[in-house]
Amino acid sequence: MRPKRPRAVLFDLFITLVPGGTRDERDTVSRVMAEVLDVAPEPLAALVRDTFDDRTRGRLGDLPESVRWLAGSLGATPSVAALATTVERRTEMTRSLHQRTWAVPALEALGAGATGMDGVEVAGEAQPAFWP
Repeated sequence: MRPKRPRAVLFDLFITLVPGGTRDERDTVSRVMAEVLDVAPEPLAALVRDTFDDRTRGRLGDLPESVRWLAGSLGATPSVAALATTVERRTEMTRSLHQRTWAVPALEALGAGATGMDGVEVAGEAQPAFWP
């Protein structure tokens, strides 16, 4: 009897298949976000670091909701334009991380059915921007 081929494989994406970037890179993006959101840069960078687990598990919502929550935690209420700009800055960083790996095209091929396996949605606040 031949063993069955797996129909799905689960992958951890960030810091496993896609580099997570350095703390300096992530903090730099947080500081840029802080400027747009009109909050203090270092507290925002610390809050982004401290909420990593909650954000990647979706506990703070999608990326715009997470940014709104972060800003609100620091006393700000971002405008729609500020929120959109901030989300774009964060998304640019995530795209740059994706470009540093072979894994994204391989995962896209898995999801497209090139291997006969089913795709599994990746959790995380920013992922819908890349795999809707």
